[in-house]
Amino acid sequence: MKVWTADRSLRAIFATAIIAAIMVSFLPEDPGLRFQQLDNTEYRNLRWIYERTHLDPRAIDVAILGSSRIETGVDARRLEASFRAAGVPVNVENFGIPYNGRDLDLTIARELLATKRPRVLVIGVPERPSQRTHVTYKYVASSRDIVGSVVRGNIDYLADLAYLPYRHMKIFWSGLTHQPADPVKAGNEMHFDPGMTYNREPGGRWRVDYPQRGTGDIVAGARRSLTQGSAGALAKVEPIAAISAERRNITAIAALAKARGTAVVFLFIPQFMSDGELAERAFYRRQGPLLDASFVATHVDLYSSWGHLNARGAAVVDDWLYRQLVDRGTLSSRPSRPSLMSGGERPRAR
Repeated sequence: MKVWTADRSLRAIFATAIIAAIMVSFLPEDPGLRFQQLDNTEYRNLRWIYERTHLDPRAIDVAILGSSRIETGVDARRLEASFRAAGVPVNVENFGIPYNGRDLDLTIARELLATKRPRVLVIGVPERPSQRTHVTYKYVASSRDIVGSVVRGNIDYLADLAYLPYRHMKIFWSGLTHQPADPVKAGNEMHFDPGMTYNREPGGRWRVDYPQRGTGDIVAGARRSLTQGSAGALAKVEPIAAISAERRNITAIAALAKARGTAVVFLFIPQFMSDGELAERAFYRRQGPLLDASFVATHVDLYSSWGHLNARGAAVVDDWLYRQLVDRGTLSSRPSRPSLMSGGERPRAR
């Protein structure tokens, strides 16, 4: 009898906890506070992204999404200046965030397209799709998106779902007390590199500067990456979960963009020594133009590490990307050219 009573009590406690967690998850939540939780990590630009899309009245004509390769590989101000010098006054913003995770790109796209009507959305693509949810997804995504992400191949679904009640309580309390949400402490899952430096740009964005590695370190890092199969070893069958998540999220982003009259363009910036193979090249090309910057992959002087371009490399890509967009009529007064859906030439890096 005592065993039965104890077992029933445990079940009752568990059921009560589940019910309480569900109820807490329905508490009102300020979305702006969600994007402030990672202020002291390498994902600190999430706050700026929310403020730029929701609080800044300036238009965004070109928005760029992707991982740290995109974050460091495209200088939005330089690209913007090139257009303006040619008489095309556009506002360009780089919303790249470190680490791969297409669900975060979808979250950012929702915030962007809810308030802005960009003419072009540039989406960075990797050699191989990520199998995991972005480490920041559970902090910034809406409850509705997290609950519904089970259909988008989210293999971290249960962990993200379990975090929701705590997040709601923390942010709800922050709203009541008018205090900022307690920032997440930079831990193992934040992948913080103490060698990085941050400089605040005039528009409020934090520019991330990765330390310049020596040639030997860059080559060794690239070889390790290739050996581990993060790029180049595409003869292996890609995990179904990774392909499914990539396709579902990209398709959702493309649908949102189409509804807002926004053109979608894909951009591949390779790691050093990449062979240029993309597991999902054919899929991307069905969604929109794929601009391939593989020409930089053989120039070690353009990289700060095996996976990131330095300032000189970004300048090379910016000048090339500007020509690609202009040549396709994407951001000029000229009519669109028939080559809009082609993959783009690969000029020689200087």
